[in-house]
Amino acid sequence: MINLKQLMPIILLFLVTTGVFLLSASWLDTKGVGRTVLIGGNLFVFLITLISSLILQKGMDKDRTMAFIRSVYTSFIVKFLLVVVVVFLYAYKAGANLDRAAVLICMFLYLVYTFIEVRVLLKAMKSQQDAEKRSAA
Repeated sequence: MINLKQLMPIILLFLVTTGVFLLSASWLDTKGVGRTVLIGGNLFVFLITLISSLILQKGMDKDRTMAFIRSVYTSFIVKFLLVVVVVFLYAYKAGANLDRAAVLICMFLYLVYTFIEVRVLLKAMKSQQDAEKRSAA
């Protein structure tokens, strides 16, 4: 079961990256990277990572392995499709003013959030298995 303590790496990443984007505003402006796009993208990726973590948590609580595998696929597909839709909507709305650097940075953040989410999931699974071994003994 994923609790707040297990989600702290994800929350900490969100707070640190948002702080970096806010503190480096003038530097980002000189490089032509939109701070608003970065902060919005970071918030979006953070929120879908939390939703994905909740889906995975429900799957981990099931007794059947197939239910867990289904939750992994569901969380991946939902997360990926939402990112694709948002990027296309942003590209359509921005038109010629598309901030490619900010979109690439947000895609990198998506990978970092996914990596941390998998680490949190693996730790939760390990602690769940350890708890089951202790209760069986």
